[in-house]
Amino acid sequence: MESGSVQHTAIMAISIPPNLTLPLIASSALGLLSHNLYFIHGEHHTSAVRLFQLSILLPPLLTYGLTRLSSITLLHATVTTTLLLTTYLLSLFTSMLLYRLFFHRLRSFPGPPLAKLSKFWHVLQLGGFDNYKRLDRWHAQYGEYVRIGPTELSIVDPEAVEAIMGSRSTCTKSAWYDMGMPLVSLHQCRDRATHDKRRRVWDRGFSMKGTYLFMFLHPLTFSQDYMITSRIV
Repeated sequence: MESGSVQHTAIMAISIPPNLTLPLIASSALGLLSHNLYFIHGEHHTSAVRLFQLSILLPPLLTYGLTRLSSITLLHATVTTTLLLTTYLLSLFTSMLLYRLFFHRLRSFPGPPLAKLSKFWHVLQLGGFDNYKRLDRWHAQYGEYVRIGPTELSIVDPEAVEAIMGSRSTCTKSAWYDMGMPLVSLHQCRDRATHDKRRRVWDRGFSMKGTYLFMFLHPLTFSQDYMITSRIV
């Protein structure tokens, strides 16, 4: 009897805290709202470090707050925090995966099914430096336009060059160009207005007037550059 009583007490100690129905529903709704009102809009790769820090700090802070603001034990607070965060994440990622699969603007482009859900799948396929070979196989299978990530297309259509890189193109540089943040070179500048402003400074330097001015102010440097170029040619 004493052993059974101890087991019953242990089970009660780790049971799910009562009155969690509404908090779990609220946590699930918060996951849906987080995706549809925040993560679905704009780019968030530059906030990855802050989001990771928040994911580390939030559980212990929430657990501590529950123990201070209510009469539940530390164990019950830990279980409650785990359930709430698990529900939030399940709701968030379910909404994210369904959106990428059925509602994303790139949903109609062909490609590997799992690549549409997560870029991690593409990365895990790369055993070496052979991404170009894998892309070539995918293009042979799916065509000139292949969806290789939730928000990425690989294109081998020559007619797309003008649409993407032409002077009248409305396309902008991808998030890949932010790899040098917070340092941003002219080549990595993604904002068109800022790029044009910085480009005008270089345009003056590479104009005929700027070239002659450089020859006048730095004749020795120009002479050495000319000699090196002549030897190469």
